[in-house]
Amino acid sequence: MRRFRWRLQRVLDVKQKAEKAKSAQLLQIGEMLAEARASILMERHKLRKVQEELMAQGEGQRLVHQAMFLRYAEENDRRIAHLERRIMELEQRKQEVANEVIQLKRAKEAMEKLKEEDRERYIKEQDKIIQKEDDDRASAAFVRERTLVAVGESSQE
Repeated sequence: MRRFRWRLQRVLDVKQKAEKAKSAQLLQIGEMLAEARASILMERHKLRKVQEELMAQGEGQRLVHQAMFLRYAEENDRRIAHLERRIMELEQRKQEVANEVIQLKRAKEAMEKLKEEDRERYIKEQDKIIQKEDDDRASAAFVRERTLVAVGESSQE
């Protein structure tokens, strides 16, 4: 029996590679999101730590450092706001890529289903061909046997 060759295999291979690439991109975006969230937590932790240190100081020293703390807190808030915007952008991008992965996966699964259907059809056709060849051989053998029997009977007469 000839080997099954599906004519759309290259298209399926491309779909599989695209799905893997998009999945890797999705993972990378997830890592970037985790880093941004960790950065926000660090910035807030730094702010709390500086604030606690300021509160621990005496009243005289606290007033001197309070103005500097307010400038630091303002800058820190800007960094946090920037990181929050970045997180929103990354979450939106993550959703877009996730949708693309889902579409690619569906397309790949549909093509795999078509391939399997074509493969089953091919196997059935090959089985029919083999069966026909076997039937032809059996018929030929039967006719040959009948012919030999008939020739044998006529030669005995």
